[in-house]
Amino acid sequence: MAGLSDTNACTEDEDRIFITSNGSLLGPLCPKTQEKHILDWFKEEIDKESIYDQYISLPISGSSSIEECIEKFQKNETLTGEDQPFCESCQKKCDMTKSLRISKIPRTLLLHLKRFSSKSRDSSLIKFPVDSSLSLGSSEFKLSSVINHQGKSTSSGHYLASVRHNGNWFSISDEKVSCLEKVESADAYVLFYTSQ
Repeated sequence: MAGLSDTNACTEDEDRIFITSNGSLLGPLCPKTQEKHILDWFKEEIDKESIYDQYISLPISGSSSIEECIEKFQKNETLTGEDQPFCESCQKKCDMTKSLRISKIPRTLLLHLKRFSSKSRDSSLIKFPVDSSLSLGSSEFKLSSVINHQGKSTSSGHYLASVRHNGNWFSISDEKVSCLEKVESADAYVLFYTSQ
């Protein structure tokens, strides 16, 4: 999906993800007995799909919205001095412009917010469209779910999911499913958008 001047060939399964394009993610949420079924289904779907090579990691430092993060991701960067790459043609280190572009728009767009560095966590609130669409190129996306991380580092903390089902938002924490009123949070870590 993203890369330097060379782009890898896309596999047939690249567009497939465990969130369906029609927004039908989970079964009925009313009875308490359904909670375990929902969580088991969610775990099963994650296990059978390879999503790790289908996301975009977005720098968030200094940004206040997901649109700004995407713009920063695609901004040209000149590599000079210590950052110069080795050029095979010249057989020496040279200045170079690095450019990342989204080369294929998937049905499901996974946006990873880079909150962690080796020393700290960036707890900035990054605004993202919840009920309106996110535009990327000529495609429109609607938010399906959010993975939130509560904690100070990648090695500690707790993950929760915010999931849209039949127009309502639910929070999933371990085996507890509850209604959710506010989706946007400074704990947002991975955003799942489906094309409309």
